[in-house]
Amino acid sequence: MSSTDDLASVLAGARLMPVLVVPDADTAVPLTAALVAGGARCAEVTFRTPQAEQVLKAMVEHGGLTVGAGTVLTPEQAERAVAAGARFVVSPGFDEEVVAMCRKLGVPVVPGVATATELMRALRAGIDTVKLFPAEPLGGLPMLRALTAPFPQARFVPTGGIGAGLLAGYLAEPAVLAVGGSWMVTSAHLGRGDYEGIRRLTAEAAEAAEAAEAAEAAEAAEAAEAAEAAEAAEVIDVVALGEVMLRLDPGEGRIRTARSFQVWEGGGEYNVVRGLRRCFGLRTAVVTALADNAVGRLVEDLILQGGVDTSLIRWVPEDGVGRTARNGLNFVERGYGIRSALGVSDRAHTAVSQLKEGDVDWDNVFSAGARWFHTGGIFAGLSDTTVDVADEAMAAARRHGVTVSYDPNYRPSLWAGRGGADAAREADLRLARHADVVVGALGLAGTYPGQARVGADEVTDALAEVSGLLPEAKVLATTLREVPSAGINDWSSAAWSAETGFVTGPRMPALHVLDRIGSGDGFAAGLIHGLLAGNDRPGRLTTACLKRALAYGTAHGALTMTTPGDVSMASLAEVEALMADGSAAVRR
Repeated sequence: MSSTDDLASVLAGARLMPVLVVPDADTAVPLTAALVAGGARCAEVTFRTPQAEQVLKAMVEHGGLTVGAGTVLTPEQAERAVAAGARFVVSPGFDEEVVAMCRKLGVPVVPGVATATELMRALRAGIDTVKLFPAEPLGGLPMLRALTAPFPQARFVPTGGIGAGLLAGYLAEPAVLAVGGSWMVTSAHLGRGDYEGIRRLTAEAAEAAEAAEAAEAAEAAEAAEAAEAAEAAEVIDVVALGEVMLRLDPGEGRIRTARSFQVWEGGGEYNVVRGLRRCFGLRTAVVTALADNAVGRLVEDLILQGGVDTSLIRWVPEDGVGRTARNGLNFVERGYGIRSALGVSDRAHTAVSQLKEGDVDWDNVFSAGARWFHTGGIFAGLSDTTVDVADEAMAAARRHGVTVSYDPNYRPSLWAGRGGADAAREADLRLARHADVVVGALGLAGTYPGQARVGADEVTDALAEVSGLLPEAKVLATTLREVPSAGINDWSSAAWSAETGFVTGPRMPALHVLDRIGSGDGFAAGLIHGLLAGNDRPGRLTTACLKRALAYGTAHGALTMTTPGDVSMASLAEVEALMADGSAAVRR
Protein backbone atom coordinates (compact mmCIF):
# COMPACT_ATOMS: atom_id res chain seq x y z
CA MET A 1 0.00 0.00 0.00
CA SER A 2 1.35 3.46 -0.89
CA SER A 3 1.67 6.32 1.59
CA THR A 4 -1.21 8.00 -0.29
CA ASP A 5 -3.41 4.96 0.35
CA ASP A 6 -2.37 4.89 4.03
CA LEU A 7 -3.16 8.55 4.65
CA ALA A 8 -6.34 8.52 2.57
CA SER A 9 -7.57 5.56 4.62
CA VAL A 10 -6.84 7.35 7.90
CA LEU A 11 -8.43 10.60 6.75
CA ALA A 12 -11.47 8.70 5.40
CA GLY A 13 -11.96 11.18 2.59
CA ALA A 14 -11.44 14.38 4.57
CA ARG A 15 -10.05 17.11 2.28
CA LEU A 16 -9.73 19.91 4.88
CA MET A 17 -7.06 19.79 7.60
CA PRO A 18 -7.16 22.61 10.20
CA VAL A 19 -3.64 23.24 11.51
CA LEU A 20 -3.74 24.07 15.22
CA VAL A 21 -1.31 25.84 17.56
CA VAL A 22 -3.00 25.31 20.94
CA PRO A 23 -1.32 26.85 24.01
CA ASP A 24 -2.94 24.78 26.75
CA ALA A 25 -4.96 21.62 27.26
CA ASP A 26 -7.93 23.51 28.77
CA THR A 27 -8.61 24.91 25.29
CA ALA A 28 -8.64 21.47 23.65
CA VAL A 29 -12.17 20.34 24.51
CA PRO A 30 -14.15 23.47 23.49
CA LEU A 31 -11.93 23.80 20.39
CA THR A 32 -12.63 20.21 19.35
CA ALA A 33 -16.36 20.76 19.87
CA ALA A 34 -16.27 23.88 17.67
CA LEU A 35 -14.35 22.11 14.90
CA VAL A 36 -16.71 19.11 14.93
CA ALA A 37 -19.74 21.41 14.92
CA GLY A 38 -18.28 23.24 11.93
CA GLY A 39 -17.93 20.01 9.96
CA ALA A 40 -14.19 19.30 10.28
CA ARG A 41 -13.26 15.63 10.18
CA CYS A 42 -9.55 15.83 10.94
CA ALA A 43 -7.04 18.22 12.47
CA GLU A 44 -3.28 18.60 12.87
CA VAL A 45 -2.02 19.58 16.33
CA THR A 46 1.41 21.18 15.97
CA PHE A 47 4.12 20.26 18.44
CA ARG A 48 5.10 23.91 18.93
CA THR A 49 3.74 24.33 22.44
CA PRO A 50 4.75 22.74 25.76
CA GLN A 51 1.32 21.13 26.21
CA ALA A 52 0.96 19.78 22.66
CA GLU A 53 0.85 16.15 23.86
CA GLN A 54 -1.85 16.90 26.43
CA VAL A 55 -3.85 18.88 23.85
CA LEU A 56 -3.64 16.03 21.35
CA LYS A 57 -4.67 13.46 23.95
CA ALA A 58 -7.63 15.58 25.11
CA MET A 59 -8.85 16.06 21.54
CA VAL A 60 -8.60 12.33 20.84
CA GLU A 61 -10.52 11.53 24.03
CA HIS A 62 -13.23 14.03 23.11
CA GLY A 63 -13.78 12.22 19.80
CA GLY A 64 -15.30 13.32 16.52
CA LEU A 65 -12.00 14.13 14.78
CA THR A 66 -9.13 12.17 13.29
CA VAL A 67 -6.22 13.90 15.02
CA GLY A 68 -2.62 13.95 13.85
CA ALA A 69 0.57 15.57 15.06
CA GLY A 70 2.33 18.36 13.14
CA THR A 71 5.71 20.09 13.28
CA VAL A 72 7.26 16.77 14.32
CA LEU A 73 11.02 17.26 14.10
CA THR A 74 12.51 14.22 15.85
CA PRO A 75 11.82 10.48 16.21
CA GLU A 76 11.21 11.05 19.93
CA GLN A 77 8.47 13.59 19.17
CA ALA A 78 6.89 11.13 16.73
CA GLU A 79 6.91 8.42 19.39
CA ARG A 80 5.33 10.73 21.98
CA ALA A 81 2.72 11.94 19.49
CA VAL A 82 1.60 8.43 18.61
CA ALA A 83 1.52 7.48 22.29
CA ALA A 84 -0.83 10.43 22.83
CA GLY A 85 -3.15 9.13 20.12
CA ALA A 86 -1.96 10.74 16.86
CA ARG A 87 -3.29 8.85 13.82
CA PHE A 88 -0.77 10.47 11.44
CA VAL A 89 2.39 12.55 11.65
CA VAL A 90 3.29 15.67 9.67
CA SER A 91 6.77 17.17 9.50
CA PRO A 92 7.85 20.49 7.93
CA GLY A 93 10.77 18.74 6.18
CA PHE A 94 12.00 15.32 5.12
CA ASP A 95 13.90 13.52 7.88
CA GLU A 96 14.82 9.85 7.39
CA GLU A 97 14.79 9.11 11.12
CA VAL A 98 11.29 10.55 11.60
CA VAL A 99 10.06 8.55 8.60
CA ALA A 100 11.66 5.37 9.94
CA MET A 101 10.09 5.85 13.37
CA CYS A 102 6.62 6.42 11.92
CA ARG A 103 6.95 3.27 9.83
CA LYS A 104 8.01 1.36 12.93
CA LEU A 105 4.97 2.71 14.77
CA GLY A 106 2.65 1.95 11.85
CA VAL A 107 1.32 5.46 11.24
CA PRO A 108 1.29 7.44 7.98
CA VAL A 109 3.91 10.17 7.79
CA VAL A 110 3.68 13.30 5.63
CA PRO A 111 7.09 14.97 5.31
CA GLY A 112 7.37 18.51 4.05
CA VAL A 113 9.05 19.40 0.75
CA ALA A 114 9.88 22.74 -0.82
CA THR A 115 11.94 21.67 -3.84
CA ALA A 116 12.05 19.00 -6.52
CA THR A 117 15.20 17.58 -4.92
CA GLU A 118 13.41 17.07 -1.60
CA LEU A 119 10.45 15.50 -3.38
CA MET A 120 12.77 13.06 -5.19
CA ARG A 121 14.27 12.01 -1.84
CA ALA A 122 10.80 11.36 -0.46
CA LEU A 123 9.74 9.35 -3.49
CA ARG A 124 12.91 7.26 -3.36
CA ALA A 125 12.06 6.48 0.25
CA GLY A 126 8.63 5.22 -0.80
CA ILE A 127 6.75 8.34 0.36
CA ASP A 128 4.39 9.58 -2.35
CA THR A 129 2.25 11.89 -0.18
CA VAL A 130 4.07 15.02 0.96
CA LYS A 131 3.33 18.37 2.55
CA LEU A 132 4.09 21.27 0.20
CA PHE A 133 5.35 23.83 2.70
CA PRO A 134 5.14 26.78 2.80
CA ALA A 135 2.81 26.50 -0.19
CA GLU A 136 1.96 30.13 -0.98
CA PRO A 137 5.42 31.66 -0.34
CA LEU A 138 6.86 28.95 -2.62
CA GLY A 139 4.62 30.06 -5.49
CA GLY A 140 1.24 28.52 -4.73
CA LEU A 141 -0.67 26.68 -7.43
CA PRO A 142 1.88 27.34 -10.21
CA MET A 143 4.56 25.72 -8.02
CA LEU A 144 2.29 22.78 -7.23
CA ARG A 145 1.56 22.22 -10.92
CA ALA A 146 5.24 22.55 -11.80
CA LEU A 147 6.08 19.74 -9.36
CA THR A 148 3.16 17.59 -10.51
CA ALA A 149 4.32 17.57 -14.13
CA PRO A 150 7.58 15.60 -13.67
CA PHE A 151 6.31 13.72 -10.59
CA PRO A 152 2.76 12.62 -11.48
CA GLN A 153 2.77 9.90 -8.83
CA ALA A 154 3.12 12.44 -5.99
CA ARG A 155 0.16 13.61 -3.91
CA PHE A 156 0.28 16.81 -1.89
CA VAL A 157 -1.10 18.32 1.30
CA PRO A 158 -0.31 22.01 0.64
CA THR A 159 0.00 24.08 3.79
CA GLY A 160 1.26 27.57 4.56
CA GLY A 161 -0.25 30.90 3.56
CA ILE A 162 -3.48 29.35 2.29
CA GLY A 163 -6.65 31.19 3.25
CA ALA A 164 -10.35 30.75 2.61
CA GLY A 165 -10.15 32.51 -0.77
CA LEU A 166 -7.54 30.07 -2.09
CA LEU A 167 -9.04 26.82 -0.75
CA ALA A 168 -11.27 25.95 -3.72
CA GLY A 169 -8.42 26.39 -6.20
CA TYR A 170 -6.21 23.94 -4.34
CA LEU A 171 -8.99 21.40 -3.82
CA ALA A 172 -9.68 21.38 -7.56
CA GLU A 173 -6.15 20.09 -8.28
CA PRO A 174 -6.13 16.29 -8.90
CA ALA A 175 -2.76 15.97 -7.14
CA VAL A 176 -4.06 17.47 -3.88
CA LEU A 177 -5.18 14.94 -1.28
CA ALA A 178 -6.07 17.49 1.39
CA VAL A 179 -5.38 21.16 2.23
CA GLY A 180 -3.93 22.35 5.53
CA GLY A 181 -4.55 25.80 6.95
CA SER A 182 -4.62 27.80 10.17
CA TRP A 183 -7.02 30.57 9.14
CA MET A 184 -9.95 28.79 10.80
CA VAL A 185 -8.25 28.74 14.22
CA THR A 186 -6.01 31.74 14.92
CA SER A 187 -4.31 32.76 18.16
CA ALA A 188 -6.74 35.68 18.32
CA HIS A 189 -9.72 33.31 18.25
CA LEU A 190 -8.24 31.19 21.01
CA GLY A 191 -7.15 34.21 23.08
CA ARG A 192 -10.66 35.61 23.30
CA GLY A 193 -12.41 32.22 23.40
CA ASP A 194 -14.24 32.89 20.15
CA TYR A 195 -15.33 29.30 19.50
CA GLU A 196 -18.37 30.43 17.56
CA GLY A 197 -16.07 32.27 15.15
CA ILE A 198 -13.97 29.11 14.81
CA ARG A 199 -17.12 27.07 14.15
CA ARG A 200 -18.30 29.55 11.49
CA LEU A 201 -14.99 29.70 9.61
CA THR A 202 -14.65 25.92 9.79
CA ALA A 203 -18.17 25.48 8.44
CA GLU A 204 -17.42 27.76 5.49
CA ALA A 205 -14.24 25.85 4.70
CA ALA A 206 -15.95 22.48 5.15
CA GLU A 207 -18.69 23.59 2.76
CA ALA A 208 -16.05 24.38 0.12
CA ALA A 209 -14.42 20.98 0.68
CA GLU A 210 -17.79 19.22 0.43
CA ALA A 211 -18.50 21.06 -2.83
CA ALA A 212 -15.22 19.74 -4.24
CA GLU A 213 -16.12 16.20 -3.11
CA ALA A 214 -19.61 16.59 -4.59
CA ALA A 215 -18.12 17.63 -7.93
CA GLU A 216 -15.92 14.50 -7.94
CA ALA A 217 -18.89 12.32 -6.96
CA ALA A 218 -21.03 13.86 -9.73
CA GLU A 219 -18.28 13.12 -12.25
CA ALA A 220 -18.11 9.52 -11.03
CA ALA A 221 -21.91 9.17 -11.13
CA GLU A 222 -21.99 10.56 -14.66
CA ALA A 223 -19.41 8.01 -15.76
CA ALA A 224 -21.36 5.19 -14.08
CA GLU A 225 -24.60 6.37 -15.67
CA ALA A 226 -22.96 6.41 -19.08
CA ALA A 227 -21.69 2.87 -18.52
CA GLU A 228 -25.15 1.68 -17.45
CA ALA A 229 -26.75 3.37 -20.45
CA ALA A 230 -24.26 1.69 -22.74
CA GLU A 231 -25.06 -1.69 -21.17
CA ALA A 232 -28.80 -1.10 -21.48
CA ALA A 233 -28.41 -0.22 -25.14
CA GLU A 234 -26.38 -3.42 -25.78
CA VAL A 235 -23.70 -1.44 -27.54
CA ILE A 236 -20.38 -2.89 -28.53
CA ASP A 237 -17.74 -2.10 -25.90
CA VAL A 238 -14.61 -2.83 -27.93
CA VAL A 239 -14.06 -2.96 -31.70
CA ALA A 240 -10.93 -4.39 -33.32
CA LEU A 241 -9.64 -4.03 -36.87
CA GLY A 242 -7.51 -6.90 -38.14
CA GLU A 243 -7.12 -10.12 -40.05
CA VAL A 244 -8.65 -13.36 -38.79
CA MET A 245 -6.85 -16.39 -40.17
CA LEU A 246 -7.45 -20.11 -39.96
CA ARG A 247 -4.74 -21.57 -37.74
CA LEU A 248 -3.70 -25.15 -38.42
CA ASP A 249 -1.92 -26.81 -35.51
CA PRO A 250 -0.09 -30.18 -35.77
CA GLY A 251 -0.30 -30.64 -31.99
CA GLU A 252 2.87 -32.18 -30.57
CA GLY A 253 4.24 -32.90 -34.07
CA ARG A 254 5.93 -30.87 -36.79
CA ILE A 255 4.28 -29.10 -39.72
CA ARG A 256 6.46 -30.88 -42.25
CA THR A 257 5.54 -34.37 -41.00
CA ALA A 258 1.92 -33.79 -39.95
CA ARG A 259 -0.93 -35.97 -41.18
CA SER A 260 -3.67 -34.07 -39.37
CA PHE A 261 -4.20 -30.57 -37.96
CA GLN A 262 -6.33 -29.05 -35.23
CA VAL A 263 -8.15 -25.95 -36.53
CA TRP A 264 -8.41 -22.69 -34.61
CA GLU A 265 -9.04 -19.09 -35.55
CA GLY A 266 -6.58 -16.34 -34.73
CA GLY A 267 -5.13 -12.94 -35.53
CA GLY A 268 -3.21 -10.39 -33.48
CA GLU A 269 -5.94 -7.79 -33.26
CA TYR A 270 -8.84 -10.28 -33.21
CA ASN A 271 -7.33 -12.28 -30.35
CA VAL A 272 -7.66 -9.20 -28.12
CA VAL A 273 -11.41 -8.77 -28.58
CA ARG A 274 -11.94 -12.52 -28.40
CA GLY A 275 -10.26 -12.56 -24.97
CA LEU A 276 -12.23 -9.52 -23.85
CA ARG A 277 -15.46 -11.30 -24.81
CA ARG A 278 -14.88 -14.83 -23.52
CA CYS A 279 -12.84 -14.10 -20.40
CA PHE A 280 -13.89 -10.60 -19.36
CA GLY A 281 -17.48 -10.53 -20.60
CA LEU A 282 -17.30 -7.38 -22.72
CA ARG A 283 -19.32 -7.06 -25.92
CA THR A 284 -16.86 -7.00 -28.79
CA ALA A 285 -16.80 -6.93 -32.59
CA VAL A 286 -14.17 -7.37 -35.28
CA VAL A 287 -13.88 -5.40 -38.50
CA THR A 288 -12.28 -7.65 -41.11
CA ALA A 289 -12.85 -9.08 -44.58
CA LEU A 290 -13.23 -12.70 -45.61
CA ALA A 291 -13.59 -14.43 -48.97
CA ASP A 292 -17.11 -15.82 -49.15
CA ASN A 293 -16.44 -19.54 -49.40
CA ALA A 294 -16.51 -22.56 -47.10
CA VAL A 295 -13.19 -21.66 -45.48
CA GLY A 296 -14.38 -18.11 -44.82
CA ARG A 297 -17.60 -19.45 -43.31
CA LEU A 298 -15.55 -21.80 -41.10
CA VAL A 299 -13.62 -18.79 -39.81
CA GLU A 300 -16.93 -17.02 -39.20
CA ASP A 301 -18.25 -20.02 -37.27
CA LEU A 302 -15.16 -20.05 -35.06
CA ILE A 303 -15.54 -16.29 -34.44
CA LEU A 304 -19.17 -16.84 -33.45
CA GLN A 305 -18.11 -19.58 -31.03
CA GLY A 306 -15.83 -16.99 -29.44
CA GLY A 307 -18.81 -14.69 -28.91
CA VAL A 308 -17.40 -11.87 -31.06
CA ASP A 309 -19.93 -9.92 -33.15
CA THR A 310 -19.56 -10.68 -36.87
CA SER A 311 -21.86 -7.98 -38.25
CA LEU A 312 -18.91 -5.81 -39.29
CA ILE A 313 -17.24 -8.48 -41.45
CA ARG A 314 -16.97 -7.49 -45.10
CA TRP A 315 -17.70 -10.49 -47.36
CA VAL A 316 -15.84 -10.56 -50.66
CA PRO A 317 -16.92 -12.79 -53.60
CA GLU A 318 -14.29 -15.33 -54.59
CA ASP A 319 -13.50 -16.92 -57.95
CA GLY A 320 -13.11 -20.54 -56.84
CA VAL A 321 -9.30 -20.63 -56.85
CA GLY A 322 -8.27 -17.55 -54.89
CA ARG A 323 -6.90 -15.39 -57.70
CA THR A 324 -8.88 -12.31 -56.65
CA ALA A 325 -9.41 -12.89 -52.92
CA ARG A 326 -8.71 -15.63 -50.44
CA ASN A 327 -8.60 -16.32 -46.71
CA GLY A 328 -5.39 -16.44 -44.73
CA LEU A 329 -3.92 -19.65 -43.35
CA ASN A 330 -1.43 -19.86 -40.51
CA PHE A 331 0.42 -23.11 -39.77
CA VAL A 332 1.87 -23.04 -36.24
CA GLU A 333 3.88 -25.66 -34.40
CA ARG A 334 4.65 -25.33 -30.73
CA GLY A 335 8.20 -25.13 -29.48
CA TYR A 336 9.66 -27.60 -27.01
CA GLY A 337 12.84 -27.26 -24.97
CA ILE A 338 15.61 -26.04 -27.26
CA ARG A 339 13.31 -26.10 -30.33
CA SER A 340 11.51 -22.79 -30.77
CA ALA A 341 7.95 -22.36 -32.01
CA LEU A 342 7.48 -22.03 -35.78
CA GLY A 343 4.85 -20.13 -37.73
CA VAL A 344 4.33 -20.46 -41.49
CA SER A 345 1.70 -18.03 -42.75
CA ASP A 346 -0.01 -18.21 -46.14
CA ARG A 347 -1.73 -14.84 -46.28
CA ALA A 348 -0.84 -12.97 -49.49
CA HIS A 349 -3.73 -11.46 -51.50
CA THR A 350 -6.29 -12.14 -48.77
CA ALA A 351 -9.62 -10.34 -48.76
CA VAL A 352 -8.68 -8.29 -45.72
CA SER A 353 -5.33 -7.21 -47.23
CA GLN A 354 -7.28 -5.59 -50.06
CA LEU A 355 -9.28 -3.27 -47.82
CA LYS A 356 -8.74 0.33 -48.74
CA GLU A 357 -9.69 3.75 -47.43
CA GLY A 358 -13.43 4.39 -47.75
CA ASP A 359 -14.47 0.70 -47.68
CA VAL A 360 -15.74 0.94 -44.07
CA ASP A 361 -18.17 3.56 -42.75
CA TRP A 362 -16.25 4.28 -39.57
CA ASP A 363 -18.61 7.03 -38.40
CA ASN A 364 -21.38 4.45 -38.43
CA VAL A 365 -19.22 1.94 -36.56
CA PHE A 366 -18.36 4.36 -33.76
CA SER A 367 -21.60 6.31 -33.53
CA ALA A 368 -23.24 3.27 -31.90
CA GLY A 369 -21.34 3.99 -28.66
CA ALA A 370 -18.20 1.86 -28.69
CA ARG A 371 -15.86 2.63 -25.82
CA TRP A 372 -12.57 1.30 -27.18
CA PHE A 373 -10.93 0.63 -30.56
CA HIS A 374 -7.91 -1.61 -31.05
CA THR A 375 -5.70 -2.31 -34.04
CA GLY A 376 -2.05 -2.96 -34.67
CA GLY A 377 0.99 -3.33 -36.85
CA ILE A 378 0.04 -6.77 -38.17
CA PHE A 379 -3.03 -5.39 -39.91
CA ALA A 380 -1.12 -2.29 -41.02
CA GLY A 381 1.57 -4.48 -42.57
CA LEU A 382 -0.73 -6.64 -44.69
CA SER A 383 -0.53 -4.40 -47.77
CA ASP A 384 0.17 -0.90 -49.00
CA THR A 385 -3.47 0.07 -48.40
CA THR A 386 -4.12 -1.33 -44.93
CA VAL A 387 -2.02 1.29 -43.16
CA ASP A 388 -4.32 3.94 -44.67
CA VAL A 389 -7.37 2.00 -43.45
CA ALA A 390 -5.94 1.82 -39.94
CA ASP A 391 -5.14 5.55 -40.01
CA GLU A 392 -8.67 6.34 -41.18
CA ALA A 393 -10.22 4.13 -38.48
CA MET A 394 -8.11 5.49 -35.63
CA ALA A 395 -8.80 9.09 -36.62
CA ALA A 396 -12.55 8.38 -36.74
CA ALA A 397 -12.44 6.71 -33.33
CA ARG A 398 -10.74 9.77 -31.85
CA ARG A 399 -13.40 12.05 -33.40
CA HIS A 400 -16.07 10.03 -31.63
CA GLY A 401 -14.29 10.13 -28.27
CA VAL A 402 -13.42 6.43 -28.37
CA THR A 403 -10.25 5.32 -26.56
CA VAL A 404 -7.73 3.98 -29.09
CA SER A 405 -5.03 1.36 -28.56
CA TYR A 406 -2.30 0.21 -30.92
CA ASP A 407 0.14 -2.71 -30.80
CA PRO A 408 3.17 -2.41 -33.15
CA ASN A 409 3.50 -6.23 -33.27
CA TYR A 410 6.29 -6.22 -35.86
CA ARG A 411 6.39 -9.21 -38.25
CA PRO A 412 9.43 -9.11 -40.59
CA SER A 413 7.71 -11.38 -43.14
CA LEU A 414 4.95 -8.82 -43.70
CA TRP A 415 7.42 -6.09 -44.62
CA ALA A 416 9.89 -8.11 -46.68
CA GLY A 417 10.24 -6.52 -50.12
CA ARG A 418 8.11 -3.56 -49.03
CA GLY A 419 10.66 -1.37 -47.27
CA GLY A 420 11.46 -3.73 -44.41
CA ALA A 421 11.93 -2.50 -40.87
CA ASP A 422 12.21 1.16 -41.91
CA ALA A 423 8.79 1.09 -43.57
CA ALA A 424 7.32 -0.70 -40.56
CA ARG A 425 8.78 1.93 -38.26
CA GLU A 426 7.30 4.74 -40.36
CA ALA A 427 3.86 3.08 -40.30
CA ASP A 428 4.04 2.43 -36.55
CA LEU A 429 4.88 6.03 -35.69
CA ARG A 430 2.23 7.34 -38.07
CA LEU A 431 -0.47 5.20 -36.44
CA ALA A 432 0.70 5.19 -32.82
CA ARG A 433 0.33 8.97 -32.70
CA HIS A 434 -3.45 8.38 -32.82
CA ALA A 435 -3.30 6.02 -29.84
CA ASP A 436 -4.21 6.70 -26.23
CA VAL A 437 -2.71 3.36 -25.21
CA VAL A 438 0.25 1.66 -26.90
CA VAL A 439 0.64 -2.03 -26.10
CA GLY A 440 4.00 -3.61 -26.87
CA ALA A 441 5.52 -0.14 -26.60
CA LEU A 442 9.07 -1.47 -26.40
CA GLY A 443 8.64 -2.37 -30.08
CA LEU A 444 9.02 1.35 -30.77
CA ALA A 445 12.31 1.70 -28.88
CA GLY A 446 15.48 1.97 -30.94
CA THR A 447 15.81 3.13 -34.53
CA TYR A 448 13.82 0.31 -36.14
CA PRO A 449 11.46 -2.47 -34.96
CA GLY A 450 13.18 -5.31 -33.21
CA GLN A 451 16.51 -3.49 -32.96
CA ALA A 452 16.42 -2.85 -29.23
CA ARG A 453 16.96 -5.78 -26.89
CA VAL A 454 15.90 -4.14 -23.66
CA GLY A 455 17.18 -5.52 -20.37
CA ALA A 456 15.13 -5.36 -17.19
CA ASP A 457 17.17 -2.43 -15.91
CA GLU A 458 16.69 -0.52 -19.17
CA VAL A 459 12.89 -0.67 -19.43
CA THR A 460 12.28 2.65 -17.65
CA ASP A 461 14.61 4.52 -20.01
CA ALA A 462 13.22 2.73 -23.07
CA LEU A 463 9.63 3.68 -22.22
CA ALA A 464 10.76 7.25 -21.56
CA GLU A 465 12.31 7.27 -25.04
CA VAL A 466 9.04 6.08 -26.57
CA SER A 467 7.05 8.67 -24.60
CA GLY A 468 9.16 11.34 -26.27
CA LEU A 469 8.13 10.01 -29.68
CA LEU A 470 4.45 9.83 -28.68
CA PRO A 471 3.71 12.81 -26.41
CA GLU A 472 -0.07 12.35 -26.73
CA ALA A 473 -0.09 8.73 -25.56
CA LYS A 474 -1.66 8.30 -22.14
CA VAL A 475 -0.34 4.79 -21.40
CA LEU A 476 2.66 2.90 -22.75
CA ALA A 477 2.58 -0.77 -21.76
CA THR A 478 4.72 -3.79 -22.52
CA THR A 479 5.22 -7.41 -21.63
CA LEU A 480 8.63 -8.45 -20.35
CA ARG A 481 9.79 -11.93 -21.26
CA GLU A 482 12.96 -13.95 -20.85
CA VAL A 483 13.07 -17.31 -22.67
CA PRO A 484 15.34 -19.89 -21.02
CA SER A 485 13.58 -22.49 -23.19
CA ALA A 486 10.46 -22.86 -25.31
CA GLY A 487 8.64 -24.41 -22.37
CA ILE A 488 9.88 -22.11 -19.59
CA ASN A 489 9.49 -18.32 -19.73
CA ASP A 490 10.05 -15.59 -17.17
CA TRP A 491 6.99 -13.37 -17.60
CA SER A 492 6.17 -9.89 -16.37
CA SER A 493 5.04 -6.45 -17.56
CA ALA A 494 5.53 -2.74 -17.11
CA ALA A 495 3.84 0.51 -18.09
CA TRP A 496 4.30 4.25 -18.03
CA SER A 497 1.85 7.12 -17.99
CA ALA A 498 2.31 10.84 -17.44
CA GLU A 499 0.03 10.63 -14.42
CA THR A 500 1.65 7.67 -12.68
CA GLY A 501 5.20 7.49 -13.98
CA PHE A 502 6.80 4.04 -14.38
CA VAL A 503 4.78 1.13 -12.96
CA THR A 504 5.67 -2.57 -12.87
CA GLY A 505 3.35 -5.55 -13.13
CA PRO A 506 3.56 -8.84 -11.24
CA ARG A 507 6.55 -11.11 -11.91
CA MET A 508 5.97 -14.74 -12.89
CA PRO A 509 9.37 -16.42 -13.11
CA ALA A 510 9.81 -19.91 -14.57
CA LEU A 511 6.31 -19.95 -16.08
CA HIS A 512 5.56 -23.24 -17.83
CA VAL A 513 4.45 -22.65 -21.42
CA LEU A 514 2.40 -24.94 -23.63
CA ASP A 515 1.79 -22.50 -26.50
CA ARG A 516 3.09 -18.94 -26.32
CA ILE A 517 1.31 -17.69 -29.48
CA GLY A 518 -1.30 -15.11 -28.52
CA SER A 519 0.08 -14.38 -25.05
CA GLY A 520 0.84 -10.76 -25.92
CA ASP A 521 -2.71 -10.38 -27.21
CA GLY A 522 -3.95 -11.96 -23.97
CA PHE A 523 -1.94 -9.35 -22.06
CA ALA A 524 -3.51 -6.58 -24.15
CA ALA A 525 -7.02 -7.90 -23.43
CA GLY A 526 -6.40 -7.98 -19.68
CA LEU A 527 -4.83 -4.53 -19.71
CA ILE A 528 -7.78 -3.05 -21.61
CA HIS A 529 -10.23 -4.74 -19.24
CA GLY A 530 -8.38 -3.31 -16.25
CA LEU A 531 -8.35 0.21 -17.69
CA LEU A 532 -12.03 0.02 -18.64
CA ALA A 533 -13.07 -1.49 -15.31
CA GLY A 534 -12.71 1.88 -13.65
CA ASN A 535 -10.43 4.32 -11.95
CA ASP A 536 -10.29 5.05 -8.24
CA ARG A 537 -10.70 8.70 -9.25
CA PRO A 538 -12.57 9.28 -12.54
CA GLY A 539 -10.78 11.50 -14.99
CA ARG A 540 -7.34 10.68 -13.60
CA LEU A 541 -5.37 7.46 -14.02
CA THR A 542 -4.08 6.35 -10.62
CA THR A 543 -1.09 4.16 -9.91
CA ALA A 544 -3.39 1.61 -8.28
CA CYS A 545 -5.57 1.42 -11.39
CA LEU A 546 -2.60 0.98 -13.74
CA LYS A 547 -1.06 -1.68 -11.49
CA ARG A 548 -4.38 -3.53 -11.44
CA ALA A 549 -4.63 -3.34 -15.23
CA LEU A 550 -1.09 -4.71 -15.55
CA ALA A 551 -1.99 -7.53 -13.17
CA TYR A 552 -5.03 -8.47 -15.26
CA GLY A 553 -2.92 -8.39 -18.41
CA THR A 554 -0.02 -10.37 -16.99
CA ALA A 555 -2.25 -13.06 -15.47
CA HIS A 556 -4.43 -13.39 -18.57
CA GLY A 557 -1.39 -13.56 -20.86
CA ALA A 558 0.17 -16.22 -18.62
CA LEU A 559 -2.97 -18.37 -18.69
CA THR A 560 -3.21 -17.99 -22.47
CA MET A 561 0.17 -19.73 -22.70
CA THR A 562 -1.17 -22.79 -20.83
CA THR A 563 -3.60 -23.85 -23.58
CA PRO A 564 -3.21 -24.51 -27.31
CA GLY A 565 -4.28 -22.06 -30.01
CA ASP A 566 -4.02 -18.29 -30.38
CA VAL A 567 -7.04 -17.49 -28.25
CA SER A 568 -7.57 -17.47 -24.51
CA MET A 569 -9.48 -20.27 -22.80
CA ALA A 570 -9.17 -18.67 -19.35
CA SER A 571 -12.07 -17.59 -17.17
CA LEU A 572 -12.21 -14.36 -15.20
CA ALA A 573 -12.23 -16.38 -11.96
CA GLU A 574 -8.98 -18.10 -12.99
CA VAL A 575 -7.38 -14.78 -13.89
CA GLU A 576 -8.32 -13.18 -10.58
CA ALA A 577 -7.24 -16.25 -8.62
CA LEU A 578 -3.84 -16.08 -10.28
CA MET A 579 -3.65 -12.35 -9.52
CA ALA A 580 -4.46 -13.07 -5.89
CA ASP A 581 -2.11 -15.93 -5.04
CA GLY A 582 -0.54 -17.41 -8.16
CA SER A 583 -1.69 -20.86 -7.10
CA ALA A 584 -2.09 -23.79 -9.48
CA ALA A 585 -3.82 -25.93 -6.87
CA VAL A 586 -6.62 -28.17 -8.08
CA ARG A 587 -10.04 -26.52 -7.84
CA ARG A 588 -12.92 -28.80 -6.93
